Amino acid sequence: MIAKPSVAYVRRAATAGCFMVVVVASLLSAAPAGVVRVWVVGSPYTDTTPERPAAVHLSAAAKRRGYDLSVETFPARGFATIFADAVARNAAPDVLVFDNFGVMDGIATDLGRFDGIASDPTLRPQFVKVTGVFDELLERARGWTYLFALSPNYAVARDLALGAPDCSSTPIGGKLSGALARVAIDAASAYLRGDTITLQGYSDPERLPGVHLTRGAVRVGGIGLCGLWANDTLAVMLIKGTYEAEGTVGEARVLLVFRKPASQWQLL
Repeated sequence: MIAKPSVAYVRRAATAGCFMVVVVASLLSAAPAGVVRVWVVGSPYTDTTPERPAAVHLSAAAKRRGYDLSVETFPARGFATIFADAVARNAAPDVLVFDNFGVMDGIATDLGRFDGIASDPTLRPQFVKVTGVFDELLERARGWTYLFALSPNYAVARDLALGAPDCSSTPIGGKLSGALARVAIDAASAYLRGDTITLQGYSDPERLPGVHLTRGAVRVGGIGLCGLWANDTLAVMLIKGTYEAEGTVGEARVLLVFRKPASQWQLL
């Protein structure tokens, strides 16, 4: 496990720029191979180090790909300098987690001015927002999770974000036929891609007008059936799908309703 800077070290570094380089170089070693690194940053308003999330599911998903998961926590004070040094040494984290956007853009608080890690316009496009799939890294107050495209194991972290959704805690009521499963997966994928032509092919003639999709996903990853309530003529399904769009990857939920007026399932 890689040591993380203590609150005392970070505070000293915030007041002595020259000392920061020594602290960071001595405490943050080069990114190890075979490890996906997660850095969790505290709020600029509290100057505390957040609790380390358990990340049970994410750790298990990384293990299945042959990687370990390293989770480190930092206070907000001085973090921009720590992050910049890590980027310069090709040791940046693969996943960043925070509950206040001041960590990205910078913010002035009663505790002082905090520089943002994305203030450099050349770095900002390298942050890729993750929705849904990494939520176990967040506290109850919620927040944001990002990938960093210049990190050593970015490709692995991105693969984790696009993997099969976790549906272990959702109900299944009713029997899912193979025909309905194929239609549901195709329809959910088409919806996430913004593919209205494919959706039209599955649509019931009595279907209400569909919602116009303002932005489809560039690519759809895993699709999982996470809820089913069905009989012989009506089915309500909760689908989770992972997707990749411009500047964003993650998980989306789609609720589909089908009816079977004759021999074919049709999308309502």
